[in-house]
Amino acid sequence: MGISKAFVNARAPTKEEKTMLYIMAIIAPPCPFFVLTGPEYTCRTWEFALSVALQVLAIVSILVTGTFNVGFLLFHFAALVYSFQFVHSGFLRGRSLSTGYVDDQEETV
Repeated sequence: MGISKAFVNARAPTKEEKTMLYIMAIIAPPCPFFVLTGPEYTCRTWEFALSVALQVLAIVSILVTGTFNVGFLLFHFAALVYSFQFVHSGFLRGRSLSTGYVDDQEETV
């Protein structure tokens, strides 16, 4: 697979334009592929399509991972709250820390 004709026919960027292309590549990766196509400015190149596809894939993976992490944290927070409620309700009922029984109960063997 060769380079698209739009890139072959485009002129080489100057030093200032290269600097701007580097900055654009950091902010929005598909933009430099569009700008480098020269005076025609077309987005009908496989390089641009690949760059957009990778950008969308990165955004989707970030959203999925973030959703999973938030769900994971909420689940563990709920488990923590439940465990504190259980422990505190046990202490209020007079449960002993050493035996696990209520103070007025006898251990049966």
